[in-house]
Amino acid sequence: MRHVLSLFSSTISVIACLAAIITYSSTATCFPCFANAYTVASLQNQLFLPSTKTGWIKSTSLSNSNNVVDGANVVTVSENLESLVVLSKTKVGGGGGGSNNKQGGFYHRIQHQSKATDTTMTFGLFLPSSYDYNNDKSSSSSTTDTNTASATPPPPTMYWLSGLTCDDTNFAQKAGAKAFDAAEKEGIAIIIPDVSPRGENVVDDDAYDLGQGAGFYVDATEDPFATHYRMRSYITSELPQLLIDAFQLDGPRSISGHSMGGHGALSIAFEDPSSWTSVSAFAPICNPTDCPWGEKSFTNYLGSVKAGKPFDATCILADRTGPIAEFDDILIDQGTNDEFLVDSAQLKPDSLMDAAQKCGQKITMNMRSSLLLIVEGSNWR
Repeated sequence: MRHVLSLFSSTISVIACLAAIITYSSTATCFPCFANAYTVASLQNQLFLPSTKTGWIKSTSLSNSNNVVDGANVVTVSENLESLVVLSKTKVGGGGGGSNNKQGGFYHRIQHQSKATDTTMTFGLFLPSSYDYNNDKSSSSSTTDTNTASATPPPPTMYWLSGLTCDDTNFAQKAGAKAFDAAEKEGIAIIIPDVSPRGENVVDDDAYDLGQGAGFYVDATEDPFATHYRMRSYITSELPQLLIDAFQLDGPRSISGHSMGGHGALSIAFEDPSSWTSVSAFAPICNPTDCPWGEKSFTNYLGSVKAGKPFDATCILADRTGPIAEFDDILIDQGTNDEFLVDSAQLKPDSLMDAAQKCGQKITMNMRSSLLLIVEGSNWR
């Protein structure tokens, strides 16, 4: 399948995007500039794929275990964590440099049984070399000697939500070489969840924009999707708690995403701004109640387009009488030649900007002039 991709200029660096998170202040807004990583065609030769790379560490199922064995390290897990499997682990981010160990961090693929979706879920997790596995705060059941445990605080985290047809690996494969280097330099953890529940017993649809690979970051209320499609609860509640329990990642959190994931990032942050240090997006679906993708998803998952308004970033801002105090600036990058902006009006950034202007919310919308590239066999949305 041929897909047209917008290639953005590299005016703003990936490093700047990640560095913005760790200031922890109200001015800290994560730049959605992993676009730069997407522009590097040579990344296709730098992928860390389980089938082609060695050195991955595999753990066994840890049902009802107090500890997750991650290589030579032990991470304490609370008793309510039913199962967690480290499927694979590889060294990445070695080009990041900076004040850390300069040896790179680790990219993990982790699987667990989700109560929110009632399925097995898989997510990616990058931990920089500054992450201290001995920094255990969870319980007295830790096998770590508390007399020697480091007081190193947990790293700040960025949740990256991917777009239609993606899974937990897309970001790592297409942006990882650049993004992990930048995250390593700044000492930032990246969480990369899947975009939907999956499995033989999970209802699907023949279309690419509904069902598996298209969860739309809402909790479905309509059959047959209501049983498993609860991605909003998974992203906002279950996954953050799991990361606290298993890895003590309870520091500042930022959220960003691309396309459908940009919609998810914006609407999740707007709904609960106190939980997020910053929010940003890359080519987001800005007004899903007024575009074909959103209309289809909200009708099937929630019963009507109207039911999707509480999960539409533009509608949320339109209902406000003032700006969201927690976010003094929200950064969005959008390519001017994006086919879903130009041809099919799926993204609607102007609608979001109009709503932001009316309520006084500052949004910096970077419209990037672009080149066009045809990529074979690659789904980017």
